[in-house]
Amino acid sequence: MRILVITPIGYGSARSGGAEVYIFELAKRITSRTDVDITILTSDRDIKRVKSREQRLKIESISQGFFTFPLFLLFLIRRHIREADIVVENISKFPLLVPAIIARVTKRPFIAIVHHIHGKTLFMELPTVLAILLFFYECISLFIYALFGVPVITVSKTSEAELRKLGFRNIYVVHPGLVRLIGNDDNALRKSMRPLLVYVNRVRKYKRLDHFVKACKYVIEEVPNATCLIVGKGDEKLGASLRRLASRLGVEKQVKIFVSNVSDNLRYKILGKAWLGVFTSAKEGFGIGVLETLSQGVPVVAYDIPAMRELLAGCYSGVLVRNGGINHLARQCIKILKSTEALLSMSSEARRFVKARSKIYSYDVSAIRFLKAIVTYLKSKDENQCKA
Repeated sequence: MRILVITPIGYGSARSGGAEVYIFELAKRITSRTDVDITILTSDRDIKRVKSREQRLKIESISQGFFTFPLFLLFLIRRHIREADIVVENISKFPLLVPAIIARVTKRPFIAIVHHIHGKTLFMELPTVLAILLFFYECISLFIYALFGVPVITVSKTSEAELRKLGFRNIYVVHPGLVRLIGNDDNALRKSMRPLLVYVNRVRKYKRLDHFVKACKYVIEEVPNATCLIVGKGDEKLGASLRRLASRLGVEKQVKIFVSNVSDNLRYKILGKAWLGVFTSAKEGFGIGVLETLSQGVPVVAYDIPAMRELLAGCYSGVLVRNGGINHLARQCIKILKSTEALLSMSSEARRFVKARSKIYSYDVSAIRFLKAIVTYLKSKDENQCKA
């Protein structure tokens, strides 16, 4: 089988996120363990960083930027699509429409990966006029995909429910996975000497990290030796704004914000020293950052949004608080930090929770499910054609 993957942002790009990690981790495993060939068309100035050792996996940069990618794709996709048995669009930001239309014209099977729907979070990230335009573009493009009957792979039951409301019917759920092993049971020895609250993920406005900074003020009043750390790549202007907020609140010495690319080793080193992870996002498709935090034996306090509710169901180490409730968020953090017994118990439970779900949230398992979803779709398409 030959799979053509369209993903506008490259894995090695500074703009890459969970969507890019997802498709690259799956593609590596599929091509290394099966006779499936995968070609990934992307845009990436740092393409040399992400070339795979797997001979069956080819990564080709067709443009030097995200915004020029659709134009180059329009002219180059026909050459690649002739060699493909199926076309997969990895929707990182918004549907491109070009792959779906070309695939429909050339009668090639087509499937889309939708990680989450931006919806109203666009108004948190962008100027109002641009947010309105992209909001309607997202609605219209997804409506067209649903109208075309495009099958979809998504990352959670939460995203599946959203897609069904938009009219999608043929949906497969394939979870993301952890790229690092679960932390050792003795990781309490690596903990910071002082209470450390962390957020290690992308720095974006819809993550509502200002809520975290404001909650930190209340936490520090009750636990004076506590420190708070925000680390991740993203919007440096937002990082500067968060630093100014910490200064206005008088907690700039104990609340540190670093906006930069973070290697896997550094990310897990920080998580290994953390006492508590805090997540204040307005919306998530899955919440891989929460899973990574739990995997290192770190309890989590998060806003009660659908994706978090799904991910943390049955997890004693994951505390959900009222969405947007900064005071409630701070009180829960203080309660946990003040109880050594609770911290040790929740840390142990965090590792147990992730281990128990290692067969669900594993890229090895997800690669099998991803390929199975594609094969199932292709078989159903062949059966429908035979009936016709």
